[in-house]
Amino acid sequence: MRGKIEYQTGELAKVLFIPGMSKIEQKKTGNIANATTLETYREVWNELAIFAKEMYGLKDLQKLTSEHIETYMRAKSNQNISEQRFELISSAIGKLEIA
Repeated sequence: MRGKIEYQTGELAKVLFIPGMSKIEQKKTGNIANATTLETYREVWNELAIFAKEMYGLKDLQKLTSEHIETYMRAKSNQNISEQRFELISSAIGKLEIA
């Protein structure tokens, strides 16, 4: 995928976002129906992409590997973020994988 990080995460958001979907359907499909949740996840995706670009020179989100994500998660855990924030980051990355 080409383009700025924000563009790339926007394209991924288009794949996942289906407004008005029930929670049951969301769990079955892996989609997101809440715009606020989507924006929160996009912030995490942008942060992850910036991290991967700075650390590895990675410009394409589709080329993210488990190594990139593992390094990012370790860096986050070293920052002593709250458990709730760490879970949010983990959830956002899970949705990124679905996209």
